[in-house]
Amino acid sequence: MNKQSASIVRFLGVALSLCCLARSQGGGAPAPIDTHVHLRAFFSQGGSMVSDFPGAAAHAVDVMDQLLVDKALLMPTPFSPSNSTSPIAYDYTVLAQVTVLHPGRLEFLGGGQLLNPMIHSIASGSATSAQREEFASRAQAIADAGACGFGELTALHLSLFAGHSFQEVQPDHELLLLLAEIAEANQLPIDFHMEPVAQDMVLGPGFPPPNPQAPDVVHENLTAFSRLLNHAPGARWVWTHAGADHLGDMTVTLLRTMLVAHDNLYLAIKVTPGAGGMIVEANRPVDLSGNLRPEWLQLISDFSDRIMLGSDQFFGSPGNTTDGSLTMPATLDLAAQLPAALAQAVSEDNVRAVYRLGCDPDPVQNYCISTPNTAGPGAVMGYQGSLSHSANSITLTANGGPTGEFGIFYYGASQDQVPVGDGVRCVGPPAFRLPVVVVDSAGLAQWPLDLTSTPLPGGLITPGTSWFFQFWYRDPLGGPEHYNFSDGLELRLCP
Repeated sequence: MNKQSASIVRFLGVALSLCCLARSQGGGAPAPIDTHVHLRAFFSQGGSMVSDFPGAAAHAVDVMDQLLVDKALLMPTPFSPSNSTSPIAYDYTVLAQVTVLHPGRLEFLGGGQLLNPMIHSIASGSATSAQREEFASRAQAIADAGACGFGELTALHLSLFAGHSFQEVQPDHELLLLLAEIAEANQLPIDFHMEPVAQDMVLGPGFPPPNPQAPDVVHENLTAFSRLLNHAPGARWVWTHAGADHLGDMTVTLLRTMLVAHDNLYLAIKVTPGAGGMIVEANRPVDLSGNLRPEWLQLISDFSDRIMLGSDQFFGSPGNTTDGSLTMPATLDLAAQLPAALAQAVSEDNVRAVYRLGCDPDPVQNYCISTPNTAGPGAVMGYQGSLSHSANSITLTANGGPTGEFGIFYYGASQDQVPVGDGVRCVGPPAFRLPVVVVDSAGLAQWPLDLTSTPLPGGLITPGTSWFFQFWYRDPLGGPEHYNFSDGLELRLCP
């Protein structure tokens, strides 16, 4: 057994303890999701750089199986302008290909090579309209490709070793503001790497080139970060590597202040194993024995819906490249020290909500039949808005009803197909009625469905569950019963 395998086996107990802890405290075992994982797939062969992304991805899933990790979110690293065209540069397209090989286990984010270099090569305020359009086009292509977010993007990235690039812009850079708008419109989160700097500081001698040399200054960035977070309030920012602080300003007090001030800010905690390196020990979530520090437990408890795990684990191609430091098991160990409900939220539930994971590929489907009415062939169900439960923006619609007549939308947990009135009832009992609406002059009826005040008991609509909707309406000049139904609509909401 090699050193790497021995380390993985040693940490297997961490994942098992997480499951046992959850069960012992009365809950089901969490299915942990790691929000921040990279593949190390490039290597030299025959004098050229080649890659083995499928092998690295398969290796990642093998280790995830050993550690009982349910899902991992893959993303490119934040490439700088100088290395974005190197032989080892890549973005979401290659990651999208390998996630298809492991359905349900791997998801992908994009932008580290397509968006980040543009941000760091264009001075804020100087982007031309063509550059803004190019940036927006690239971002929208990432969203349209099925990415679960944008990442990894950075405002301040320190160089910690050779080949590790230094990058710095103010967080309110105009292209980051534009990305916030695009992320808000597409309801996708942004994985954001930023060393916080409370006031301009001179880096010590431990920071090698290409960090800035003489005068070695990194600049205050929290004011601009707040402006970025306020710019598009519906954009969700995941501040990654929380707990892996290299400058001393990422204190629990600072994180708490930012979370209180910005409800669209989330944290992804990273735990590095052991001591040493350039991480500020006092700001790590765990002590040198690996025990969760009380102030971090309090922070996680106070913001239990805003904190996740993001290990920053690198997985290599077996036989070709090596794995990075074993941050995934060390990060899992933090969750193993939480009470069961908190471990469930941090390990799984928050990730599903923030990254909109958990929907079926086709969560919307019309079913049953609609019968003719005085307006035409019949009323047809539909919806407008987002299928995200947390967005709470669904409006039920029924097209093709008789103008000026009233009706009601109603729903239930089962399908039916029973002749009733002049039509067909498509929702099985028990049914939950919504308020009366009137069909407008275009034959449209609609109702904004408030998921926070659905009928009780029994009518609570939760993420991941299927519900069946229909519209009943008056039709005095129609059939003999003077009322009719639309067809049915099945909806399954994402978190």
